[in-house]
Amino acid sequence: MNNIFLILFIIVIFFLFIEITLRYKKLIYMPLKFKILYCIFLLGKKTIIESYVICQRVHRGGFKSVHDLMQHYSKITNLSINQIYKKFIPNKVYSDYYSGAHGLVNETFDPELGFKAIPDQKLQTVNINEYGLRQTINVKNISRKKEKKIIFLGGSVMFGFGSTGDEKTIPSSVSRYLNNNKNTKFYYKCYNYGYFGDDSFKEAIKLAKIKDKPSIIISLGGFSDIINKIWGKQDDIINRLWGTKKSINSSLYNFLKQFLIFRAIKRFFLAYKNYDLVNDSLPVQSHEENDIYPLY
Repeated sequence: MNNIFLILFIIVIFFLFIEITLRYKKLIYMPLKFKILYCIFLLGKKTIIESYVICQRVHRGGFKSVHDLMQHYSKITNLSINQIYKKFIPNKVYSDYYSGAHGLVNETFDPELGFKAIPDQKLQTVNINEYGLRQTINVKNISRKKEKKIIFLGGSVMFGFGSTGDEKTIPSSVSRYLNNNKNTKFYYKCYNYGYFGDDSFKEAIKLAKIKDKPSIIISLGGFSDIINKIWGKQDDIINRLWGTKKSINSSLYNFLKQFLIFRAIKRFFLAYKNYDLVNDSLPVQSHEENDIYPLY
């Protein structure tokens, strides 16, 4: 009996060691206190997500540390290193922190548009207004010129993924450029309808729902159309090979999902079972799809 307990104890210790190693490596670029608290299951859920995305940007950008990434942000935005840290790094290890700049906004699902931002959000670098749109900083119409409405459509670039604030997005920049020009006959009010993953189909739906028709429509797109088409084909192939994914709501499964080792084992068996089929069926994608966005 003692031998059995000893064997079980050794197995548990082994799995805990693997789990801690996986957790430490997942946030490898974050400060030590974040990694330690994540290893002992005490890091806030949102802080985990934010920290993991930051680590991805460090890795994909070819930087050696979070500090190197923050210095890069500081250099290209003309903000001090302290300002950059305040915007991007959680000041509390257990908080509801989202910078917004890395695409982390609270979302809801729309049957027509897919995921969209929940209205009235104030994040470190992003403000979502009461209509669920990213806030555009419009120059005031001091001269009381006749107003023209400009609608901006597009995906994450138009939304401003990577920008250090609402004033740095394309619609806000266009508003400043047009309305600060003394020779402009009209006042142009700009609205940012861009959102992550929006393609031309979603843009058409958004335009159809706008009651107050715009004077000018500007669309920056094409990339999402290509990517969504590729991913759509992949989803069809995977569903045929693996079957439709079923939702599992058991308390045991939800408990096990917290452990990275459980996810790793699950992925290993799925990959082992379906590798040849998937490898022969999925199209090859360029590594350029993983390039990080420019910060502005």
